[in-house]
This record gives sequence, C-alpha cells and structure tokens, in this order.
Amino acid sequence: MKSIHRNFGFALCAMPLVLMACGKDDNDTTDNGAKVRETPADLRGAWLSPCMTSAMPGLQRVQREYIFNAIGDFDKVERYYSDDNCQTIGSTFKTIGTVDARGTLTEDKSVQSINLTANDAFFTVNSDAAVSSFNALKLCGQADWVVNKEKSVINTSCAGAQVKQGDVIFDVYSKRGDALYFGKTSLFLVPDSGDNRPTTVDTAAPYSKK
Repeated sequence: MKSIHRNFGFALCAMPLVLMACGKDDNDTTDNGAKVRETPADLRGAWLSPCMTSAMPGLQRVQREYIFNAIGDFDKVERYYSDDNCQTIGSTFKTIGTVDARGTLTEDKSVQSINLTANDAFFTVNSDAAVSSFNALKLCGQADWVVNKEKSVINTSCAGAQVKQGDVIFDVYSKRGDALYFGKTSLFLVPDSGDNRPTTVDTAAPYSKK
C-alpha cells in the first residue's frame, strides 16, 4: 500500500507528522505454520538519537527514540523541544507498528532494508501555549487538547494531512560499532514508495542504545 506522508504546520508548535512502522516477515512460521515476525538482533532494544535541529518555528530541536522488540513490533517517539539542549519539551509524536526486514541493499551490503508500517499514531501537547493554539485551531477536529494527554490521530485529517493505518515507510539501517543509523532522508520527507528507498544511512545521526 502506498503510504501518505505529510507535515503538520502548527501555529506556535509546528511539528511534522511522520509515521514510521513495519510489516510481517513472511519467511518465519510457528510450529503450527502460523506467520510470525522476528526483528533482526541488531535492531532490538531502545535506541536514542542525538539532540538534532528540527528547523521548526518555536521547536528548534528534536530527539527521536526507536524501541524494537523481538517479535517485530516497534514504537517510534519524536520529542520536540524549544531549547537548544533538548530539555524543554513542547510536543511529542509517537507511532506504533511493525517492522519487516527486507535484506541487504544491492548498492551497499552493509546497509539493511526495512519496511515500517503504522498501526496507530499519537500526539501529545506538552505546553500550555501549544494547547491554546491547538484548541483554537481545532487541530485534528478536536478542541479539547489538554497538556500531557495523549490522543490518537491515526486516520484523522489534521491541518489538511492524514496518516492512515497501514501506511508504509521504506527505510534502511546499518549497525556500525555500537551505533545504529537510519536512512539519509530529510526530517520532513520520507519515501512513499519502495522505488524511493534511501541507499545510504545518515552518518551524522548515530543512535545510541539505552
């Protein structure tokens, strides 16, 4: 299924709604023949990015965390901050889904191909100023945003964008030493087709295991 990836332009608290998720590994089965997923060993665990530039008004920095379990499920958490040291949080976007390992890339055997499929997505407003703005805009059709209360936004139109359950991001990763790297894509744009899958990883953004 071709994924739809858009950005939210939020007053006072702009944030891109980028979904990352995954799919089944068709080569794995249980003893009774049922399909199961298995996350590659080098992906398993919780991985935290550096404090990175977000290029968004009022939210200068972003830090991403991926949590992969052994059976192919993952959480992706994006925390957006209004300071340069990733201390003052403004908003949080979380995606949960499944990961499908697709093997090595032809272009670079050290880079692994993965598909990330969204099951659900959640948005949390972490500041009073952002809550006021979101409620005034009736963002995602809701005017009852509350500080630090998570809301599901899957399949919901938000500022003209909609992320659907089952949307796929076509990404890559590479484990190098103790660091994990993901595809070299911009913060705001992600591949919406397997033909657009990155062929390199972003070596400027090493993820450390927590």
